[in-house]
Amino acid sequence: MTAVNDQPSVSHAMGTVTVLEDAGAQSVPGFAVFNAGPADESAQTPAYTLTADNAALFSVQPALAANGTLTFTPATNANGSATVTVITADNGGTANSGADRSTNSFTSR
Repeated sequence: MTAVNDQPSVSHAMGTVTVLEDAGAQSVPGFAVFNAGPADESAQTPAYTLTADNAALFSVQPALAANGTLTFTPATNANGSATVTVITADNGGTANSGADRSTNSFTSR
């Protein structure tokens, strides 16, 4: 049998992140939990790409560290909401029709 990389997944501790206007730099440890897939893929590591649909709300765009910590800085005097799309990639590759990416989102207000 030939091994095939399974699609990674990530779960968020909360579906919505709410901060006050002018709150300054934000750090949310444990925001995301990475699941590489079955036991034979447990050594895989995540890489995250985040894109906000309302980038003007941030002076520093949202980012996720490999350990699941979410960081961002709201723009001064900005208010509103943004849907942040998260693309999660593992380092298992796509050989033999494997899947190494998944997509989900959360809301920042």
